[in-house]
Amino acid sequence: MRGNPWTRAEKSLVRKSARTMTSKQISALLPGRSVHGVIHAARKMGVSLRKRGPDHHRAKHTHAQWDEVMRLRTKGKRYPTIMKETGLSKGTVQHILLHYVGPL
Repeated sequence: MRGNPWTRAEKSLVRKSARTMTSKQISALLPGRSVHGVIHAARKMGVSLRKRGPDHHRAKHTHAQWDEVMRLRTKGKRYPTIMKETGLSKGTVQHILLHYVGPL
């Protein structure tokens, strides 16, 4: 083993930040940990550092739209209503609900 062992708090930060921050951003929050160290630790823990949803660099929808889709769906609204109220296409609404939430 090289370097200092990872603490529970450090591992927890990597897990919580993995989908919303880059490895560079995470390493900036962890003094003494490099970008490559964060990548290696995430891989070892089985955590993907790929961004998903509205945090992805090519996301076509904002956090506000994402939240609105989720709010409307939990109220029992159907796709046409969600599409009309958010201004999103059917494909985008389906993508948010099926790929990130799962069947309701």
